[in-house]
Amino acid sequence: MIEYVYLAPQQLMPTEALILTQDFFDYPGAHQQPDAIRQQLAIELTLQSRSPGLDKRLQSLSHPVSFYFDTQDLSLNPVSKDAEIAACSKARYLDAIQWALQCNARYLLLPSLELPIYRINGQYRNWFGKMVEFWESVLAVIPEHSRLTCVLLNYQDATPDTLSTLVQRIGHPKLKAGLDVGMVKLFSQLSPLDWLESLGDLAMYVRMTNNNGQTMEALPVMQDEVDFPALANHLALLNRKLSVSFVGSTLSDTRYSLDWLHPYLTLQERQYAAKRFLV
Repeated sequence: MIEYVYLAPQQLMPTEALILTQDFFDYPGAHQQPDAIRQQLAIELTLQSRSPGLDKRLQSLSHPVSFYFDTQDLSLNPVSKDAEIAACSKARYLDAIQWALQCNARYLLLPSLELPIYRINGQYRNWFGKMVEFWESVLAVIPEHSRLTCVLLNYQDATPDTLSTLVQRIGHPKLKAGLDVGMVKLFSQLSPLDWLESLGDLAMYVRMTNNNGQTMEALPVMQDEVDFPALANHLALLNRKLSVSFVGSTLSDTRYSLDWLHPYLTLQERQYAAKRFLV
C-alpha cells in the first residue's frame, strides 16, 4: 500500500522552499480530498533548494519530508582512484546526510553510482567492493534512533541485480532500495513492475517520473510505454507499505499527478477498510 505521496516540484527556488508552511498542502481543491488521503501527503525537495532557515521550517511541518541528492549531476565518485575526488565526494555525502538529519527528513534519495563501463572494463568487482566499504562508513553517522533512511535509486542500471545485491550485502537498517520509473524507461528493458518484483521488500520508495524515452526532461505521468495505471494499481494493493513521489517541473504538475492518483488511493482505502471489517 502507498504510505505517503511526496510532491516533488523540481523548479522550486530556495526562497520559495523557505516559505513552505502547512499551506503548501492546502492548495485549491485539496479540501475535496478525503482526510485519509490528505494525511498521506508529503514533500520531496532537492538539496539545491536548501537555504538558511529552511531546516527550522521543515522541522515544524507535520507532513514528512524527503530530499533528492543528484550525485550524478555533480559528478561525485566516492570510490574514485583519485584520492582527492573520493574524499571530496564522501564529504558531500556526509554533508547531505547531516542536512537531512537536521531537517528531520524521512528519506534521503541518492542515485546508484553503477555505470555500464564498469562491466566493460573489468572493474565491476573492485567497484562493488569499494561501494560496500563506502556505505558502511557513511551510514555509521546516522543515529539509530533517527527516522532518516537512505534510499539508493536506479540510475543507469539495466537490471535490479546490483542495487538489490548491494543493499543486501551492506545489510544496514538505514539503507533501502528505491525505484525511479523514468530511469527504467531510459536505461532498462525491464518494466517497473519487473523491478519491483525483483527488489521485493528492499524497495521502500518509488519516484513516478516520466520522460520521452530519449532524454531526462520530465513529462507528466501518462499511459505510454510505461503503464502507469497498472503500476499505481499494483502499489495501492501491495500488502506492504512504501512511499511514492510525483516529480514535476512546477507545483501545478505535481498536484495534477496527485489528482490523477486519487482513484487509486481511494481504491486502497476501500480495500483496507474491507480487510479491517473482516478482521
